[in-house]
Amino acid sequence: MERLEILSHKGKIIIYLNFSEATPMEAYKLIEDGKKAIRTMQKNSVYTLVNVKNLNGGKDLQMALKDFAEHNKPYVKCGAVVGVTGWRKAVYSLILKLSGRKNLKLFDTIQEAKDWLSTQ
Repeated sequence: MERLEILSHKGKIIIYLNFSEATPMEAYKLIEDGKKAIRTMQKNSVYTLVNVKNLNGGKDLQMALKDFAEHNKPYVKCGAVVGVTGWRKAVYSLILKLSGRKNLKLFDTIQEAKDWLSTQ
């Protein structure tokens, strides 16, 4: 399974980062791969879709995700996140607050997220 994909949906190019059920090592690798891919793009031009369904990791992974969000901030026009449920919504809110990101939105499904991104 590819963890990083470039998707086209209704005319928008979307970078899909699939952290779903990733091990911590897979998640760290995806963060590095995502940074490499995103920093090659023009600033304020990237649409991201991040799937964090059943992503398990400790405080170190949470901090790595926060740093990833901060790294991407200049490049991402807007982003969608799926798979955030229960107590993870509090972690998500903390990551947004600490990274200063305001252009991310939560969705229940990948399809809803892609449809929203295509209208931005």
